[in-house]
Amino acid sequence: MTTKTTQAVLLLASVLATPAALAHTAGSTTLTCNDCSNQQIADKVLTEIHHQQDANNHFISVDFVKGNAQKFVVDQNGIAKTELSVGEVIALNQAYHHRGIYISPK
Repeated sequence: MTTKTTQAVLLLASVLATPAALAHTAGSTTLTCNDCSNQQIADKVLTEIHHQQDANNHFISVDFVKGNAQKFVVDQNGIAKTELSVGEVIALNQAYHHRGIYISPK
């Protein structure tokens, strides 16, 4: 492949992948903080659960100072930390690009 063809294919792939990546975080509530401890994150999740009227049980905590994100799922057993998908990390980096920081999964 030529360089221009390769660039065109990569551009097309990124355009097609963007809506799919954004769909991953659509069902999650994003909580942002700066240099939060684990207790502060848990308190934010519990506060958000208390204030929400819908049945959303997926939360993503983004820490801009540490440059990381964590995903939590709330169910009848309590709060459990789960892995962020690649699509969720991409969507977070696109959503917070203006912050000038790369967010990585913790």
